[in-house]
Amino acid sequence: MLRRLEIETGLICNPHTFRRTFAVLLRKAGIDTMTIKELVL
Repeated sequence: MLRRLEIETGLICNPHTFRRTFAVLLRKAGIDTMTIKELVL
């Protein structure tokens, strides 16, 4: 599914990218780093 999405959009789509984006958005929303660590792992 991720490869198809990558081909269709031209954007890098892999599990790491989604995890990183999720973590960055949480951090920008003011969530503390330790909570993000628990959610991402």
